[in-house]
Amino acid sequence: MKRNDATVILAGFAHALTWVVALVLVFGPVYQGVSVTAVTPGDVATEPTRFTQTLIGANGLRVLLFLLTPVVLTGLALLTALLTHAGQARRKVLLWVPTVLLLGFCALGIWTIGLFYLPAALALVFSAVLGTLSRVAETTTG
Repeated sequence: MKRNDATVILAGFAHALTWVVALVLVFGPVYQGVSVTAVTPGDVATEPTRFTQTLIGANGLRVLLFLLTPVVLTGLALLTALLTHAGQARRKVLLWVPTVLLLGFCALGIWTIGLFYLPAALALVFSAVLGTLSRVAETTTG
């Protein structure tokens, strides 16, 4: 397997991971709670009621912007890996910019959703490293 192939595979893997995380966070119950209410007014509260809520249900549609940012970043890296040649200098930049931005996203949101995107960010780092190495290998052999 050539380094260029591994770059595309890792970028595709990172992109797939971000889609999985985004879909799980959109449709999965991420908030849970229990409330206790009295059955009749004046009684002691004894009936616990459990509830769950999705991320969009709790925060509104504005969270889609945050959930889709990593998808767009990894999509850009995947398109770069697929459509540019290994010898092009802009490929290196277009692989590293989304990688650094995704790592920054993970760092800023580490206590909320950033941790979920960390495996995709690491796969993108490996993809960018291999993309950079394939460029170096082509310039030294060509």
